[in-house]
Amino acid sequence: MLEELENMAVADRYKNTLFVLDSLRDFGDVNNDNAAMRIGDKLKNIREAGATIIVLHHSNKDGRNYQGSNNIRNSIDNMYQLTKIDSPEGEIRWVLTVKKERASIVDTAISVKVNDLSLLPIDITTARISSEEQSFINEVKNALNKQPGLNKTELLESCGYKKDDKTARDRLDQYETIYWVSKKEKGVISYQLIN
Repeated sequence: MLEELENMAVADRYKNTLFVLDSLRDFGDVNNDNAAMRIGDKLKNIREAGATIIVLHHSNKDGRNYQGSNNIRNSIDNMYQLTKIDSPEGEIRWVLTVKKERASIVDTAISVKVNDLSLLPIDITTARISSEEQSFINEVKNALNKQPGLNKTELLESCGYKKDDKTARDRLDQYETIYWVSKKEKGVISYQLIN
């Protein structure tokens, strides 16, 4: 099939055409360097005729890298690693982490609405928050809702953390200017929620 598409790839034959290959291993031997290079060459020729090509491919067993030849990576312009994340009912959420870029792409997150398959962007910072981090954020927001202006020690203690808990202190810093702000007066740091 790729050979036929490549044979017709002349001039702007595929301008405004999107091809989705799902999955790459169904189009050739991705573990063989020569075969993977030939697949890449065919796809590049199709791209040169104006096509946009999205290739879905699998990771290796530990999920840290893609499966197969290095020629796969060498042949493509942009590569994302997709990671499914916790999603509310009726949605499937993914974080797309850039693994290779030639077109200034950035990490992003998307949500697919199950009922109509609409695709929506979501905030990448929020998408990457673990359930533990989200619990911490909720605790801090609740404490500051009840009593704005708590100092760091009071805030941590009201959330059930010790004042010297490094993880909790780091999280306070990490989400500052996103969910809350602090100000320092006479050596005391106090916190307020961002409206």
